[in-house]
Amino acid sequence: MIRGRDWSQPREITQNLGMGSRIAVFTWLILLTFALPACQAEPSSQKSNDPADINRATVIELLKVPGMTSSWANRIIRFRPYRSKLDLLNEGVVPPEVYRRIRDSVVAHRPEKDEGKGDISR
Repeated sequence: MIRGRDWSQPREITQNLGMGSRIAVFTWLILLTFALPACQAEPSSQKSNDPADINRATVIELLKVPGMTSSWANRIIRFRPYRSKLDLLNEGVVPPEVYRRIRDSVVAHRPEKDEGKGDISR
């Protein structure tokens, strides 16, 4: 017992709360009730079924690919650009077993040419 109260009894704890404290607890419960489902739903809504472009994707985007690890994502970025996703296998960027895991979730779009390059007009 702390200061004459038996804290093991929940009823005593709630009876000793003032009206302001009860409102604060109730407010937090309401906020948590609505905030937690929204936070849990957010990552799944960010995860898309679109394949990751190995020529443009960031490490974080590549890590969303099933079977991808940070070391393979960093290697993919280090050896850019790629003409096709098969370059990952043909150039030895990833081994065949890793390629089999990620091949359906990646694409290799050709890098866009800089529109300003080679343009002599001013």
